[in-house]
Amino acid sequence: MAGAYYIWIFGACFLCTAGVVGLFAGLLWLGHWLERRQTGARHGFLELPREFAEDKSAGGEKSADEGKP
Repeated sequence: MAGAYYIWIFGACFLCTAGVVGLFAGLLWLGHWLERRQTGARHGFLELPREFAEDKSAGGEKSADEGKP
């Protein structure tokens, strides 16, 4: 029976790790939610906000002088 303490140690380590990761993910989600609430941003998951997205109104084609010094 005394040799089975490693199961409790592994379980406690797993629970602590899951708690820390969950707390970190929760804080990231809370920060994202507060930022969306303040700025009114309406972008989807893994989608760039309008400020950082390329202009798609031109059909995605580059102009002739784009990329030249």
